[in-house]
Amino acid sequence: MITLMKEESYKGRQRDGVSHFYIDVLSEFYIRFVVPCRLPKKSDMERKIELVEYARTTRLLFIRLLALVKWASSAGNLTKCDEVSRALEQRSLIYVDAADQLMTLARTTLVNASLPNFSLAGAIDVLTLGKYPRLPTCIHDNIVSLPPLPREESLRVCTELEHVIQQRLAITALPQKFLTSSKIANGQVQFTVPFEFEVHLTVLGDDPMLPWRLLKLDILVGSKHTSMMETSIHPQQKDYLHKLLQSRLFTDQSPLLDLYNTLHTFCMALKLELLHLQVQLFSSQVAGDHVKVEEYFPGKLLRIGYWRHDTSQHYLSNFTMEQLSMTGKILITIGGTSSCDLSFVLEHTPALADCDACEACEMLDVRLMIDKCVNTRSKMILQDLL
Repeated sequence: MITLMKEESYKGRQRDGVSHFYIDVLSEFYIRFVVPCRLPKKSDMERKIELVEYARTTRLLFIRLLALVKWASSAGNLTKCDEVSRALEQRSLIYVDAADQLMTLARTTLVNASLPNFSLAGAIDVLTLGKYPRLPTCIHDNIVSLPPLPREESLRVCTELEHVIQQRLAITALPQKFLTSSKIANGQVQFTVPFEFEVHLTVLGDDPMLPWRLLKLDILVGSKHTSMMETSIHPQQKDYLHKLLQSRLFTDQSPLLDLYNTLHTFCMALKLELLHLQVQLFSSQVAGDHVKVEEYFPGKLLRIGYWRHDTSQHYLSNFTMEQLSMTGKILITIGGTSSCDLSFVLEHTPALADCDACEACEMLDVRLMIDKCVNTRSKMILQDLL
């Protein structure tokens, strides 16, 4: 039986080549070890049939194994082909989606997106007249500036406007300083309060209900006796003050009175600030510790200490300690019965009789004010010594 199997194996190798060598080895192993165990009771023909069946099944398995090995040797090329196929499928899907989107756009969005009819009327105007007169009037009103009025028309309008302003002033409550400082010219009225402010006002019509318009605001607070000729405020502060005054002109029942009260209160606080700066400058540059700012509340009061003694000087040995400790003080406050008559109020410590330092204070001259106080106090001390 073994000889028969070898002959069949040899014939198989001649038919199928080298691949059947492995089948021969497996068959020999199967005959020597497996057959004696599995086919002990079968006849010789049955055993031959079993062996042939086993050989056929094993040969098919090895054929599949050989095909798998050959496929594995060219798996790289197959992978590349698979990637190319997937990329082509993805690109095909993109083209299909783009076609679907274009179809949707054509059927929904572009249905009403047709070109308008040609503007035949505009074309005729441009070709015949050389211009297009059919533009909306809002473009002309917002972009094209109005032609200037002739000089005669401007003078006529300003004259009528001045008559309207005179009429409004005659029926409007005015502060006392506005009565003596008003000036009407060029269609506007100018009010000037010396060393405080200057305003320019006008109206936009002859209707009595129309509010006043604030055209210009200048702050004139300053001292001609020092380098601080003009106490400037920040432009943003000035703009804010301008807007505040204009808003109050819209709402107040006595607009010009309220305008004066607001600006006068602001200027008095600004004057007090200027006096404070002058005292600090005078103390740092000239007087030293003999003149000092002892207390300052913006917009309320300023306390100045002057004639501050140095007890180490020998010429002061004849004075008592009470006399030496009496440092001269000036308390400057803003007082008045109403906002219209606010002014500086001076209080001296010790009290000084016949001292006209208030005028120097109104002139914003700290040096002159202190000189007058020192002269008056020196005369009082000499009279006490005599």
